[in-house]
Amino acid sequence: MAFVRTLAVWVVGALCMQRAAVAAPASTPGAPGASPETGPYLHELLKRPDFSGAYARIVAPRTVPAWVRQGGTSTPSQRVSVAGKPWLLVQSCKPHDCPSEYVHILYEPRSQAIAALFVRDPSATANASPHQDRTELIWLGAPDGSLKNALLHTLRFTE
Repeated sequence: MAFVRTLAVWVVGALCMQRAAVAAPASTPGAPGASPETGPYLHELLKRPDFSGAYARIVAPRTVPAWVRQGGTSTPSQRVSVAGKPWLLVQSCKPHDCPSEYVHILYEPRSQAIAALFVRDPSATANASPHQDRTELIWLGAPDGSLKNALLHTLRFTE
C-alpha cells in the first residue's frame, strides 16, 4: 500500500512539475500572474553572475540540502507579475524525489531582488512513517508580504 501511495505522489509531483507555474487570475491578491513565456532553467540561471550571487546570499545563511544550493531538477522559469512588477518564478526539486523537497524562487533581474521558499514534506518520502506529517517551510531571503503571498500561492499548484 505504501508503494501505491508513493507512486501516486510521484506521478502527481511529476505532473505538477510539468505545469508548475500555472497562475491564478490577476485579481487574486499576492498571486503571481504568469505569462505564457518561459525563461531559463535554474541550472542556466546559476551560471549568470547576477542570479548566482543573489541566490548564494539567500541560501548561505540557511541550513538547506546541497541540491538547493547547486540546483536540482527544474522546469523552465516563468515570467510572472507580483504587485505589478515583472519577476522570474523558478521552481526546482530534489532529484529523484520531487514531492518530498522543493524550492520556489522569485527573482527580479533589474534590481537583483530575490526571495525563495524551501519546502520539506517528510510524509512524501518513500519510507515515511505515518507520524511524519509535518511539512516544513523555510523562507530564504527577506520576502515582503506580497512575495510571501506569491510564493505560498505557487504551492497550490504543486501539491
